[in-house]
Amino acid sequence: MQCWAGGYVVHDCPEGTIWNGKKGDIHGTCDWKYNVENCKDCLCYDQAQPTTTSPPTTTSWTGPATTREPFKRRGHAHCPDIKNQANLKGTKFDLDNCTPASDPLNKPKSAIESWFTEKIFNDLFFKSNLGVGPHRCLPYSYEAFVIAARYFPKFGNEYIGATSSSGFTEDQINKRDVAGFFAHKVQETGENNSWLFIEPGGAEEGDDGLDCYMKGALWTWFEGGPHTNRFHCGDNPECGNICPQQIYCDPNLHYYDLHCSDRTKGEYNGKTVNGEVCYAGRGAVQLSWNYNYGTFARWLHTIGITDDNGGIIDLLNHPNLIMTKMDPPLSILASLWFYMNPGAGVPAMHDVLIGNWHGYSGGGRQWEGSVFGPTSKIINNECGGEKFGSWWATGGPENNRIKGNSYFALTAF
Repeated sequence: MQCWAGGYVVHDCPEGTIWNGKKGDIHGTCDWKYNVENCKDCLCYDQAQPTTTSPPTTTSWTGPATTREPFKRRGHAHCPDIKNQANLKGTKFDLDNCTPASDPLNKPKSAIESWFTEKIFNDLFFKSNLGVGPHRCLPYSYEAFVIAARYFPKFGNEYIGATSSSGFTEDQINKRDVAGFFAHKVQETGENNSWLFIEPGGAEEGDDGLDCYMKGALWTWFEGGPHTNRFHCGDNPECGNICPQQIYCDPNLHYYDLHCSDRTKGEYNGKTVNGEVCYAGRGAVQLSWNYNYGTFARWLHTIGITDDNGGIIDLLNHPNLIMTKMDPPLSILASLWFYMNPGAGVPAMHDVLIGNWHGYSGGGRQWEGSVFGPTSKIINNECGGEKFGSWWATGGPENNRIKGNSYFALTAF
């Protein structure tokens, strides 16, 4: 039973997991049996007890002690072939002679680099960049990810104690934090190919279909995908230099001095294109609205990331630098900035995932602990919940996010 907003829903945990929660606990979750078998107050304590018959397995786990069932990585060979959607209109980028991701401040390595390897990233996001795959010169790459993480050393590396963290261990909280970040990429930038579940001859049903579906995260660069009507085009990182019309512009300067651009021309493929500057979704989190672009630019300046003259990078007049700037690469850094920082009246999504927050629902009841649901409200004001009985995307945007979180937290690493 999962409680939410004064009511509850009943659903089965995915195969191999069991409910980890106490009576009246609104923060329970599906978890490995190992983490429930010693919790006498947990609702599923009896069902979690070891049996005399070991579950079937292909290999025995002989590694170091762990509180999590070790995941046997499968790669992505079982997924259908992907179609490269980049450069659909004939504009080519040269990946042999290009500017790779780099860090001008040479930040030290972050803690998650000790376990989240390039191999894991490349497996999880093999469809990224419109099917090209991870590449150091494109918006989504392992290099761009680790550079972003180095600017936020608490990402995947902050534990405030078992009580505030709903009983999760430090290792679990750190991985839940990373999983929560990636979960939103399924909805924001995912291929979202539901045919993987229903197309004859497609991916295998069940877990295989889910695996191939979730590995479609970080597929697109712009809001609307490669065929977007928000921008001049959607199949090249430079497409966002100009838009048909200005959208996602809030001119309320009495709240913040972050104007909207009046630029009416942009460069694409060596030509000048007429249009307007817009603040529609770009990058891993699909950063939107002029105030987010402007605030992110100011934050960059405070940490020493500036333009060539030492000033604030002009993301208000040139928001597509989110996609094209590579020193440091901003496509994932902007997303992690949004994830790690609180907004107007809302906590940081990172703090919600690690349990460092206190919220309130109707009737003055307090919400706290390591949970995922409120992050959907923070990122896009979504409260639709999860559609149960199916593991594929038929239940709306928040359904995608919640299922993505379950996938990454329990399966991906």
